[in-house]
Amino acid sequence: MTTIRLKRLLTQRQLGTALDHLLNQLPDAVRVEDAEGHALLGSAGRPEQRRHPVRLGEETLGYVIGETGAEALAALLSHLAAQELEKKALAQETLDRYKEVNLLYNLSEKINSTLDLKAIADLVLTEAQQLLAYPRPQSATPHYSGTLMLVNTYTQTLETLHSFGEEPINVALPVGRGIAGHVVVSGRPEIVNDVHQDPRFLPGPFPISSLMCAPLKAKDQVLGVICISSTQPVQFTASDLKRLTVLAAQAALAIGNAQLYANKLKEEQIRVSLDRSLGGRYRILRTLGSGGFGQTYLAEDSQQPGTPACVVKQLRPAGNNTQLLEIARRLFDAEAQALAQLGSHDQIPNLLAYFEQDNEFYLVQEFVEGELLRDELYRGQHRNEIEVIHLMREILEILAFVHANQVIHRDIKPENIIRRRRDQRLVLIDFGSVKQVRGDVMVHHTVAIGTRGYAPAEQYAGRPRYSSDLYAVGMIAVQALTGLSPTQLQLQPQNGQVDWRACTTPICPDLAALLDRMLHEQPRFRFPTAQEALEALQALPIAQTAFPNTAVEPRESHHTEIILDPPAEVVDWDKSPVLQGGRWLLDRAREIFHD
Repeated sequence: MTTIRLKRLLTQRQLGTALDHLLNQLPDAVRVEDAEGHALLGSAGRPEQRRHPVRLGEETLGYVIGETGAEALAALLSHLAAQELEKKALAQETLDRYKEVNLLYNLSEKINSTLDLKAIADLVLTEAQQLLAYPRPQSATPHYSGTLMLVNTYTQTLETLHSFGEEPINVALPVGRGIAGHVVVSGRPEIVNDVHQDPRFLPGPFPISSLMCAPLKAKDQVLGVICISSTQPVQFTASDLKRLTVLAAQAALAIGNAQLYANKLKEEQIRVSLDRSLGGRYRILRTLGSGGFGQTYLAEDSQQPGTPACVVKQLRPAGNNTQLLEIARRLFDAEAQALAQLGSHDQIPNLLAYFEQDNEFYLVQEFVEGELLRDELYRGQHRNEIEVIHLMREILEILAFVHANQVIHRDIKPENIIRRRRDQRLVLIDFGSVKQVRGDVMVHHTVAIGTRGYAPAEQYAGRPRYSSDLYAVGMIAVQALTGLSPTQLQLQPQNGQVDWRACTTPICPDLAALLDRMLHEQPRFRFPTAQEALEALQALPIAQTAFPNTAVEPRESHHTEIILDPPAEVVDWDKSPVLQGGRWLLDRAREIFHD
């Protein structure tokens, strides 16, 4: 039997008020009862309303009774109860080690009683100053600053949520770069008392001499990092770092709660939106992912035999600019048309439906059950030449179809390739170009999209080509050969080429030369299209051994590049079957602030 009581949980300071406010926002009456049936919160509803259990492990603490929002509230209370139990365990474990445990426990009550991320960050950084005996910055030196940053899983950057200090800090740092980025990757706290002696240090606009960072880690997932820095050299101690680490652990629990609540609420909004737009046909099951572009959900189709699974992608342009919204709408329609056309290929998910609701855009696609290629490659196993050739061939065959339809994928990576369970064939997913049309200001900016390590330089400059996709395929092949991710590979200083040969045993010279061409820094030296790369691969003598019965039929090469977001260059506008909006539309799209 646990020591967590639902009544005590609901009477925590500020949480009861927050829940009362939440219940008032719901369209239907919702009531919370304990396990014995005593009403704790809310008002009585209809007797036939559903009862959603609030669970802690195998124990039922109570029920949330109601319709709209009741299930999401029950899930939130279950998670809060679990976190309350973890909080108590953490407090007990640290009781003998830190005098500050009572202070930390009080902080935990405060930050777990709000679901606002910025309010949590403000409480945490205020407590960090007290816990580490740092006064609020005044004129005396040294000056201390603190920053709480969260990982944007879509852009793979650390983004500032809140900070304190004389100079406010607002940065976006790629995960893995800088000391803070390294702490996120390693998941371990660090002290660097002289940052100028650390090669990872990235100088910023304000002077920093000493730094300590602790990861915001919850259930083996790093959500972000807390950093405390000083303008003058100081000696941060191991005790300082331990206090900051415990504080970070408390903060991570509260941040996880807030993110869970936001996701659950968004799922409910999506469900209601789908009910209105598609007559309740698609029912949301759970969140698959989220990022700067919106959310992706696993759903089921209630009107098909066996209620098959599908994927619902919600895409939202940021800001309220009407011109931006119109451009987003047209580009969304263009992407949907392209997906409908590409979905005729067996190894590209079918587009089932698409629509707009409340200035947000929705795509419903076939769900592909299987394993991500990322998970195959991250096992660190080295593939032999024949296995790599088979892998390249299958990806290039899909890409040849995509390129023949005058589309550049622009985000080829192992996370966007699934090995389908029913037949073990690869499936290419995520043609999300519309997600780049976002922002709340109009600026002259070239749009770029891609994933670090898999995207070549011209793609970051907003000038993708068919050969940009081939660079990514070459990088996947090298990853399979070496067992290393792209970020672990070095560049040759004399020419900027990827030095992959130093990380593997010698392979067939013809295959090595083909990979070098696909990975060439200059796009003009790569194969122009996937079809030409596929023909070159199949013409290799070693490939004849891998698939001897393959006859290569050359296809006409298409050099008209239809790019489903603002492009830097389009060769032939008259031949575009997708972007019928004309030159003006895409020129305006180039000016939209991107991710």
